[in-house]
Amino acid sequence: MPEFLAYDFMQRALVAGALTALICPAIGVFLVPRRLSLIADTLAHIALAGVALGLVLGASPLLGALVVTLLGAVGIEGLRARGALAGDASLAVFLSGGFALAVVLISLARGFNADLFAVLFGSILTVSPTDIWLILGLAAVVGVTIGTFYRQLFTVTMNEDLARTSGIPVAILNLILTLLTALTTVVAMRMVGVLLVSAMIVIPTLTGFALGRSFRQALAIGIAMALVSVASGLIAAFYLRLAAGGAIVLTALAIFAAASLVRRAVPRAPQVAGLVLAAALAFVAPAADAQDPACKRWREAFASMPVQMLTLETGSKHIAARVRMAMSSEQQAAGFQCATPQEIERSLILFDFGREISTQFHMQNVPAPLDIAFAKADGRIFAVLRMEPSPTALYGPMGDFRYALEARKGFFESQGVRQGESRLMIPR
Repeated sequence: MPEFLAYDFMQRALVAGALTALICPAIGVFLVPRRLSLIADTLAHIALAGVALGLVLGASPLLGALVVTLLGAVGIEGLRARGALAGDASLAVFLSGGFALAVVLISLARGFNADLFAVLFGSILTVSPTDIWLILGLAAVVGVTIGTFYRQLFTVTMNEDLARTSGIPVAILNLILTLLTALTTVVAMRMVGVLLVSAMIVIPTLTGFALGRSFRQALAIGIAMALVSVASGLIAAFYLRLAAGGAIVLTALAIFAAASLVRRAVPRAPQVAGLVLAAALAFVAPAADAQDPACKRWREAFASMPVQMLTLETGSKHIAARVRMAMSSEQQAAGFQCATPQEIERSLILFDFGREISTQFHMQNVPAPLDIAFAKADGRIFAVLRMEPSPTALYGPMGDFRYALEARKGFFESQGVRQGESRLMIPR
């Protein structure tokens, strides 16, 4: 047995760290693509106010952090859902307000003490058996909830407007995600402290997206890299007498930097880079199928799209085109996901949303770049965009549209179709 495992406190630290590493990227993958990374930092500052309140009242600081952070999460999502403040503005209000409240409560608690320093900078090496059970319970709640609502959360993350038109309860899922982030923040706070908690949610997730080819692979790699960061950081802290929280986050940063360099060096094989990096770190990431289990569903939806003829009018030129019609929410969610390059080369997909809406398209599980033309309800094409395969990028025009026509890269240019000068003519 390695020397560091001979100590009970290190065993408990590894268990607590592993639990935290499992749930942090599981939350991060739903936050990072939506540009909500700051929410973890905001909730961490609110949690600091909860810890200070617990100390003032003579109650458990961890319980105080849990209650106040959950209330803060409800408040943040309430403001965002009602549109009272933009997402980043509501985060800024709660971040500054939570920190200010913490400062006031700390002054009432007669300044900083050992408990508050532990909250700020983490104290994973002092985790007790009771803490382990509490962390296990919180982690179980987060894990089970994500497992239950994974598909819905994925859809909302990729395209919130499409999810809403598909009948998915977006507002409820957004609230659930925010509450899960609050729970994860409280768990991670025990490990790395308030000042570094958002790093454990965001940095391994960024590594996963840098190396993974799909959303599931990004999640698997993110969890694996978080586990590596925890194990390596704790070992370094033990032998080099470093602050455990800082060592863990610095390890995560080093892994992300290495992943970014490898991705640039081998831009066409990020999945190979991920495997090489994991092997170098002596840690095997959970295997993710090259063929996502959802592919069968998407291919069935693709095959069920009815075929129709339409005309592309550009100047005096009229181009007859045979297109697949993505009419249902299932067909619209599928698009070219899991299609072959040959199918993309010879197929066009027309999305008809029934009315003008503002939404975005993702390129999850799409093997080749696409061009997409956006048209108003009268068929006027006002924007043509290039979309590159990506597990996180979202593409959409500036303005509402009813129709979107997806085609292989270069199709519209080869046909002389230009934004502002061309029109879709669709038989009624």
